[in-house]
Amino acid sequence: MTVLVTIGICVRNCEKFIEDAIKSVVNQDFPKKKMEMIFVDDGSADRTLEIIKDFASKAEIKTKAFHQGRQGLGVARNVVVKNAGGQYIIWLDGDMKLSRNHIRKQVEYMELNPRVGVAKARYGFVKSKKLAAVLENSRAFDLRPNDPKLVGTGGSIYRVEAIREVDGFDENIKGAGEDIDALIRMLKNGWLFSRTDAEFYEEFKETWSS
Repeated sequence: MTVLVTIGICVRNCEKFIEDAIKSVVNQDFPKKKMEMIFVDDGSADRTLEIIKDFASKAEIKTKAFHQGRQGLGVARNVVVKNAGGQYIIWLDGDMKLSRNHIRKQVEYMELNPRVGVAKARYGFVKSKKLAAVLENSRAFDLRPNDPKLVGTGGSIYRVEAIREVDGFDENIKGAGEDIDALIRMLKNGWLFSRTDAEFYEEFKETWSS
């Protein structure tokens, strides 16, 4: 069975959350033989890479794991883009979890909408008193069609053809913003952005300083 969707997980120092992120993929109601997971560890100094290797050694899902020195998200994401065997990439951060039907809903949407290059899922509502969680959840109502600033990567599905067509992510952009830059280039190439009703969940920091 041909791989249809690649789960791209670019991480650094996520030992507290990465296991839950992985479990949320393993528990999907989507055929495991149609999925693959690509991990890129960007210079973790904790047990993140160890946890990933342990999972890869006994995974039912086809898994590739890469480790690099601290080179940044642009480089890490391009490792996923270059090695993806699927027609789609779903980006999962190390501190995120997917709802059980997330992959199925995302893929079904893309299959029905061939001009959509990127589709964003919705922030799942979490019961939290943390202000950061409240603010993130409020963004679920703020995604305007074809607005790169509000799409990003986490919780989004990318059509591999679309991201490869613009030569992936700019590796010279450091810190953040590599996703917005790539989205702008896809938009200029005629690809559309949209959203689906799939959900994902994020862990939130306890304080503003953290």
